[in-house]
Amino acid sequence: MNLISYKEAEALAVGVAKPPTRVIRRTLLESVGYATCQDLRVTIPNPRFDNSAVDGYAIACEADAHAGASLRVVGEIAAGRGEVPSLSPGECVRIFTGAPVDSSWFSVVMQEDVTRSGDNIVLNQEIEKGFGIRRRGTDIDVDELLVEAGEEITGDSIALLASQGLVEIEVWDKPRISIVTTGSELSRPGDTLQHGKIYDSNSAMLQALVRTRAGLEARVTYCTDDQIQTQSTLAKLAESADLIVVSGGASVGDHDFVPGAVSRLGKLIYHGISMRPGKPGLLGRIEDAIVFGLPGNPASTFVGFMLFVLPAIRKMCGVKDASSRWIQLPFGETSSSYYRDDFVRCAIGEDGIARPVGHQGSFGLRSLAKADCLVRLPAETPTNPGDMREALLLR
Repeated sequence: MNLISYKEAEALAVGVAKPPTRVIRRTLLESVGYATCQDLRVTIPNPRFDNSAVDGYAIACEADAHAGASLRVVGEIAAGRGEVPSLSPGECVRIFTGAPVDSSWFSVVMQEDVTRSGDNIVLNQEIEKGFGIRRRGTDIDVDELLVEAGEEITGDSIALLASQGLVEIEVWDKPRISIVTTGSELSRPGDTLQHGKIYDSNSAMLQALVRTRAGLEARVTYCTDDQIQTQSTLAKLAESADLIVVSGGASVGDHDFVPGAVSRLGKLIYHGISMRPGKPGLLGRIEDAIVFGLPGNPASTFVGFMLFVLPAIRKMCGVKDASSRWIQLPFGETSSSYYRDDFVRCAIGEDGIARPVGHQGSFGLRSLAKADCLVRLPAETPTNPGDMREALLLR
């Protein structure tokens, strides 16, 4: 096994993934989680017209904006209702949030800042020019870039599209993902657990990660530790899948058949990464399908998916910036230098410090459930409490 660095493995994983070529149309709600295939520009500004930012009274000129000014109320405008009257000095109009204002008006006084008696108000304080008025196009204006090609539509950004009156948009179609769980020791949840067996947890985890992180549904295929079955399973899935994720069977033991199967059916791009956990990870190609082999221990599977598989999937979904996004966090413990990059499952405390959580062995499950981030401790580098380290946020 010739080990490559984590950075090399990440670059190869993203590099081998091909961007999508098929465009589909989706309604706005259906488009959430998809990437746009073209730039979308503003056709309707926001605000669409000058309007009131508060409930209050619109005044026409600076001479009426001083404390103690007495004004006559000559009308009322509500959002979506009422004509915009003309105002003369000494006059005002009762107005509500969102109602249109004339572009020549001086400001809108909040109702809390006036004293009203019948059809007259008195200003309690001086009002600045433009106060209480939202000007047309101050948020987004005509022909500005609304959504960039390759941008993933989210619940946070969909309001921008809805503001343009769009019913459908064109997005990139998503890849077809298959998951293979290998291991003769695995039992499916619901089965009676025999001696020497364990329940399969990796397939559920991978399905959930594919669904929550990429908005895709992936079917699971089970495979025992058998050379012929491993090879036939991968060959069949490669006929229809764009990307195959294999959990288990990736190392160099007598019962690890995935590397050999990938080599015989296609091309093995790398096998072995200088990292912990996940050292036996592999990347290959069978026909047009990309194959990721992840070690079967749960933490190894999880870390390998987050670092390599997810960026590849995002690129295949048409996301412009597919690489993982890392931030700097202070690490809370002492760690001696290790010859491989170490990816530590950590919880972030109220003090903003990342500390290891749960058992850090590759078999550990609690750490996956409790971790807020993966902290990378670089190879051959000791770490002291408070040292800043790269962290990949998980929540």
